[in-house]
Amino acid sequence: MKKKLTHSLPAKIIAFFLLVITASMILGSALAAFWMVDYEFYTKSENRIKTEIFSEMSRSDGRTLLYSYLKDDTDYINEFCNETNVGFEVLVDNEKEDKKIFPNNMNRQTSFVIEHQFDKDEVATVEQFVEESYTVKIYIDDAFPQTDKYSFSNQVLTLAYSLRYGIWIIGLLSLLSSIALLIFLLCAAGHKAGYEDIVANGDVTMPFDLYLGIYAVAVVTVIAFVNTNLYGVESYIAIALGVPALLILMMLFSMNFAVRIKLGRWWENTIFYRLILLTLRILKAVWICIVRLLRNLPLIWKTLILVSAGSLILLLSAMSRNTGHQAMLWLVFNVTLVPFFLYIALVLRKLQKGSEALATGDLSYQVNTRWMFWDFRRAGENLNQIADGMTQAVDERMRSERFKTELITNVSHDIKTPLTSIINYADLIGKETIENEKINEYTEVLLRQSERLKKLIEDLVEASKASTGSIDVHLAPCEIGVLLVQTVGEYEQKLSNAGLELVVNKPEEPVRVLADGRQLWRVFDNLMNNVCKYAQNGTRVYIAVEEYDKDVVIIFKNTSKYPLNISAEELMERFVRGDSSRNSGGNGLGLSIARSLSELQNGKLALTIDGDLFKVTLNFNKI
Repeated sequence: MKKKLTHSLPAKIIAFFLLVITASMILGSALAAFWMVDYEFYTKSENRIKTEIFSEMSRSDGRTLLYSYLKDDTDYINEFCNETNVGFEVLVDNEKEDKKIFPNNMNRQTSFVIEHQFDKDEVATVEQFVEESYTVKIYIDDAFPQTDKYSFSNQVLTLAYSLRYGIWIIGLLSLLSSIALLIFLLCAAGHKAGYEDIVANGDVTMPFDLYLGIYAVAVVTVIAFVNTNLYGVESYIAIALGVPALLILMMLFSMNFAVRIKLGRWWENTIFYRLILLTLRILKAVWICIVRLLRNLPLIWKTLILVSAGSLILLLSAMSRNTGHQAMLWLVFNVTLVPFFLYIALVLRKLQKGSEALATGDLSYQVNTRWMFWDFRRAGENLNQIADGMTQAVDERMRSERFKTELITNVSHDIKTPLTSIINYADLIGKETIENEKINEYTEVLLRQSERLKKLIEDLVEASKASTGSIDVHLAPCEIGVLLVQTVGEYEQKLSNAGLELVVNKPEEPVRVLADGRQLWRVFDNLMNNVCKYAQNGTRVYIAVEEYDKDVVIIFKNTSKYPLNISAEELMERFVRGDSSRNSGGNGLGLSIARSLSELQNGKLALTIDGDLFKVTLNFNKI
């Protein structure tokens, strides 16, 4: 894979230092341009500019030379003039003194002749200072035979004057280069060779506000260093070191912040954000505790707390104002309103207990309305009437269910007796040797339909018992895999005859549920019987066992041979089949019985229909 330039560490290092250099050039160009404009480089001649700058530089030298001249310190004057490009003479009232010119060989025809006038206050008091002012004429040799500050300044000014227009081009090119390098470094920030995603280094994992604090300390330290050495001999060294240091710090901060933005949600990695989250969590926990306390606190105690708070507020108000009106108001509140509020709380508590009893199914609970008045008594009586009405409705419902169960059982028993005789006699007729083939056919039809009617009656009784909970259920640990293996073995031949391929997916480890093994097998039996009757020939039937933390899910899936033009809810009802026109021997009770048996074992049966896909999902508690 071709290595990207943004992932190259040498490329980033080179770009980083180039950016420091170009940024320094921008700053230098800007300062130089400002300085040139200030000294009018674009309107004055080179010699005039040099003369003005030399004038500023030579005033302190003129003062020193005048002082030495008045003290008659010729040794210092000779040494100074011989080692520099400066000569001078002192004038009084524009007339030369009797003193000689220093040095003797000074060329007075130089281009740089500068005059400085000094008063007594500007020069240290000496006895020889007899005049009110002196004029010192400074001669700076334009050949610059000596190496001093004037020769150095002359070279700098000559170069600056020659670059007075080029400095703008240099600054512009440096600016464009800096922008390009900055964009490259910001794009490359966080990229590393061998990694496609953004890589967070150690400084990025540091909390941002802590990193910002360290950065601010570093910047202040550099600025303090430059400021301390700005007016000394080391000023140029301080600036030369301080400016690049500040630029490096700025670039490191920019790249660090760019990586944080690329990683996303940078504000979350801050101490301030974490403190806010911690504070919010503490406040939330305190609020939850208060809400839970008030929620679980009895109504009387809630009322007492509110009343006490109101009484305390009134008492503090009365004490702060120190008026009889407030004291009387506090007394009336405690004598009249407090008992009234407590009475209402007691009555509401009684009504609350009555409603809670109804909600939990305790229909025998009666609300005591003896000391209740007005609408409170009416509400209590209504709760008692609701309990009586619900008790009566439940009794009637139970009687109705028992009556239906008994009716179905009795009718089924009455039907089974003659039906058994019909089956037996039909069987006897079938065993006789009869030459008439029609009679044999009629006998077979009679036997087949009689058996079907018998199965219908048995299913009807079973469905009735299952729906009313009349079947005994003994919940115990059951191994789903074993029951499925037994069921598959029972229906292996039927599935083969129907042209169905069975696919079973179950965990290797035993999966146990809390159910009645006998009733659970009947559920599986009904579902497999349903599959054999109504699944499309030549398709696959899937049985899957899925294990979760608290539940076990058993899924039966097959493709229906008939169009399922009915909803799943309707298909679960009794005597309902997916296609009313089919004649497959079913009676529409299998799914209803399976659901009732599942619910008796604290399980659930859900049906899903998607086109021709028929899916049954069983859910039982895992142990």
